Amino acid sequence: MLVLFFFVLGLIVGSYLNVLVLRFGYRERVSTRSHCAQCGTTLSVLDLVPLLSFIWLRGKCRSCKSKISLQYPIVELATGLVFALAASQVGEVENVYVQAAFVASLGFWATLVAVVAYDIRHTLIPLPFIYVLYAFSIAYAALFALGTVSPVLLIDSLLGAFVCGGFFALLHALTRGRGMGIGDAYVAGAVGLYFGVDAALVIIALSVWSGALIGLIGVGVTKVFPHVRLEVAGLRVTLLSEIPFAPFLALGAIGVAALPILVQWFGVSGLGTWFAHSLLWNFWW
Repeated sequence: MLVLFFFVLGLIVGSYLNVLVLRFGYRERVSTRSHCAQCGTTLSVLDLVPLLSFIWLRGKCRSCKSKISLQYPIVELATGLVFALAASQVGEVENVYVQAAFVASLGFWATLVAVVAYDIRHTLIPLPFIYVLYAFSIAYAALFALGTVSPVLLIDSLLGAFVCGGFFALLHALTRGRGMGIGDAYVAGAVGLYFGVDAALVIIALSVWSGALIGLIGVGVTKVFPHVRLEVAGLRVTLLSEIPFAPFLALGAIGVAALPILVQWFGVSGLGTWFAHSLLWNFWW
């Protein structure tokens, strides 16, 4: 029931994140009523139920029948899933610091989803998003260290930020910004701060290899089909378009966060352990 509650809460938060991603940086304020981007009709409460309204309306506006961007259900579902993932790893905790750390972790995951969605849509990561991501990462690391009375965790978090952020900052410097944006390095630093140094190494491996794989597939398909066009979340892109890297960082972070669940489901000698030791760690080295 706890996991289900936070999944629904994540859907609701994801609905707000959609508004934030679509309106941030434009004259339209986030606080104004939601409306159709095509006909301008103000949406009713029944049109704003996270995920379910998109399914009920079959992905079309009730008034003008124009297509609704796939960004809406994807962001809502993603936020619901990461909230459920965070809740599944929390038992009955009476320590107020650990409880506060859990709330900070929800803020971290929600902000990371917003960063990914904005990066995919605009290939840009706004600095305010990065500031909020760091605020939640610092709060989580500090509160969890206080709750567990383990100052070593703070050192581990700082090393994670240095290793993860430093790796991608170095990549940005070596490629002079052509291979990696500095915003991605900032996001990587916040992710490393949240997870610590050991997990940061695995996140680097996952994000780099998954990003390289998608890039190679894109280049290969482009060679065979040079005029292919794709539509992603309502945006038309080519396979040679600039690839945002924040989604791959988030993929690595989710992989590390989901690892304990895989180990629990498949046992010590099952798929979870193989995934941890063979695919991630050995593949990195």
